[in-house]
Amino acid sequence: WAVASCRGMAAPFTWLLGCPLFAALVSAVTEEWAVQQLERIEKGWVAKSELEIVLAQYEEDVSWSDKYKQVRTVYCKGGASSQRCAEGAVRLPNVGREAHTFLYHIV
Repeated sequence: WAVASCRGMAAPFTWLLGCPLFAALVSAVTEEWAVQQLERIEKGWVAKSELEIVLAQYEEDVSWSDKYKQVRTVYCKGGASSQRCAEGAVRLPNVGREAHTFLYHIV
């Protein structure tokens, strides 16, 4: 049905990309997939080797991410006396902003 309503568009492939009905369908499918993936993560069905959430923390409260602990890595750059580091956080020196943290994680 989406194809029939968008046939008036020019090139064979661009009509699909420019079709509002196709875009709405893709959006709905993508949203449904995202909801299902979040449910899988929250239930612990996704391994850290499949998906990893990396957080660069200084003094911020990252408790919002506690439900993703099984796939979360937190790097804390707070001072030595900082009580705000997340449980199990990897401590790093406070240099290079978050870019340093993410590069450290990748390398």
